[in-house]
Amino acid sequence: TIGQICNIIIILSYLLICNHSLGLCLASMEATIHELRRDLRHRFDASGHEKPLIATTVRLTFHDCGGPHEPGDDGHGPSICNGCVNLDNPDNYGLHVAVEAMEEVYRYYDHVMSRADFYTAAGTIALEYAQEMDSDCDDELPEIPFYFGRKDCYSAPYGKGHKSFPKALRGWDESYGWFRDNFNLNQQETIALF
Repeated sequence: TIGQICNIIIILSYLLICNHSLGLCLASMEATIHELRRDLRHRFDASGHEKPLIATTVRLTFHDCGGPHEPGDDGHGPSICNGCVNLDNPDNYGLHVAVEAMEEVYRYYDHVMSRADFYTAAGTIALEYAQEMDSDCDDELPEIPFYFGRKDCYSAPYGKGHKSFPKALRGWDESYGWFRDNFNLNQQETIALF
């Protein structure tokens, strides 16, 4: 339903907001964010009629920031946004498209933000743009603040660590179990996220 789609946007926004390290607000970067929005929307538009890069960018952000963290690039501890995705990990299949597309835009912003900050901003902007284009959703997306302070892994954008995600073709039990175990989501919240 429309409400569930809006809930998905809010949940993903929450993941992006809550996964920052220093919490420095980007209010002083308003002009940069405006330019970034313009540049990313142009790149999303250029990806095709249905703008498939929007969904792939949200997935890239989720795979960078979410999921269980295993030792690799940055040691131990909770999962963090670090601007790195292990493209050799089968769970990240297809993300090379988003990494390559984001690198084309990031090169203009690498002097003002880390790749980890860029990925979270790109995911947020992708969600905003998708919501604007959804003619069936009358709800307004809450303003999603931007934060700086995340640090890239040493090999950014290519990670060496391994995060496990539910397999797309394994069905409900595996997917629900993964979201329950990693995000403490109940069945209704997991369905809304899908």
